[in-house]
Amino acid sequence: MGNVFDQADALSEIYVDGKRMTELPNPKFIGYDLKNKQPTFHFSRGGHDFALTLKPSKTPLSFEMTLTTDSQLGLTYGTAESDKSSNTIKRTITGKQ
Repeated sequence: MGNVFDQADALSEIYVDGKRMTELPNPKFIGYDLKNKQPTFHFSRGGHDFALTLKPSKTPLSFEMTLTTDSQLGLTYGTAESDKSSNTIKRTITGKQ
């Protein structure tokens, strides 16, 4: 009955300077851009601006996620130690049938 992507919340695993992104206050959708028919969503959270790009993956049942910010915030996926120079996260998210 389709592919399951909702069993994992990818944004809850993203940390911004040691804090979960989902715990940052004041989420706000800013808008989106299309480049080569691929959307990039712009939003702010906790006073920081982010860009989220989602595109199909060559891996079955998957898509590629890229999250960037202009600020040197120390973006990490999971509880890895924060590096202030890290302002981009790239992950492949895979669902289940």
